[in-house]
Amino acid sequence: MSFDDWILALHVLSAFALVGAMTLFWILIVAMRNVDTVAETFAFGRVAKLGNVVVIAARNSSASILVARSPDVGVDCLAIAREAASLLGGGAGGAADFAQGGGTKVEGVDAAFGAAIAAVRDSLG
Repeated sequence: MSFDDWILALHVLSAFALVGAMTLFWILIVAMRNVDTVAETFAFGRVAKLGNVVVIAARNSSASILVARSPDVGVDCLAIAREAASLLGGGAGGAADFAQGGGTKVEGVDAAFGAAIAAVRDSLG
């Protein structure tokens, strides 16, 4: 087999891999959209005017919470995520500037989200 034959074979294989990956990605996106609406899946809240603090709560088959901040904000994201995740019946991990957690108590997402926002506001003074 010549070098040109190898290049052609690799090109054809990469084309099949690309088509397969695009098909799988499309199936996952369509399946996700059919689970529920974005409003039911995600809740976003802005909690600071200066610097950036993000709190995101999500619910599907389980509940998740994410807390992140920019370097100029003195908020302990890990402590806040642990507190919120305890309301979800789970735990959290990460660092002081980015942490995530979750649990199985999907019905507790609203309470966990509210507790996380309140904790961020308390930390900011």
